[in-house]
Amino acid sequence: MLDCGLSGGSVSTRDEVDVDEPRLWAQRALKQRTGVSFPFDSQESLAAWRAVAGISDPTDRTTQLQKILGNWDAPLQAWIEPGAQIASGSPIHATQPAEPESTITITVRNIGDRSITLEKWPGAESSSANGGGTISPATAVKSEVVTLAPGQTLSTRWLIYSIFLTDPNLKVMLSFGPGKVGAHCWTGSVRAERRTPSGKPGAR
Repeated sequence: MLDCGLSGGSVSTRDEVDVDEPRLWAQRALKQRTGVSFPFDSQESLAAWRAVAGISDPTDRTTQLQKILGNWDAPLQAWIEPGAQIASGSPIHATQPAEPESTITITVRNIGDRSITLEKWPGAESSSANGGGTISPATAVKSEVVTLAPGQTLSTRWLIYSIFLTDPNLKVMLSFGPGKVGAHCWTGSVRAERRTPSGKPGAR
């Protein structure tokens, strides 16, 4: 079974990239066999597997696994909040950047049916009609993880070249990694666009 320090499933899974990671191979194999994404918490996965061991019908087994494990395939929604601010004297730059920068707020919401643990500061890549590339947190940060209950959100601020903000179709791809050992973090990617989902809960 799975033995790891992260939890899997994604909008665009990292197992397409980290193909040498045994834990991701194991999760993908279980998904192919059962049609269900297992978390990387080995005890939780083993308990679920044992619970359906006596079910011979594949469809019934998959249905029961989904009830036990919940939604791990696409548990996140993300968006870029309206408005931006000019960045001045950013503490993460030793010198003034070559291009003017602004700060944007990106909010991530857990749309799954169970709590999920994430890296607070994932990798972030912007794309726009005016260019794109890696963007950085607006403040100096340390590696940390957060847990979001169903419906809960997390908002973080990022530095981005101001010229990218002139494109109304600006997008930022957030790529979440395993976090610290033993954190059981969800691993995958979700795209943030410049829109605000209706009925969003208050930010964490």
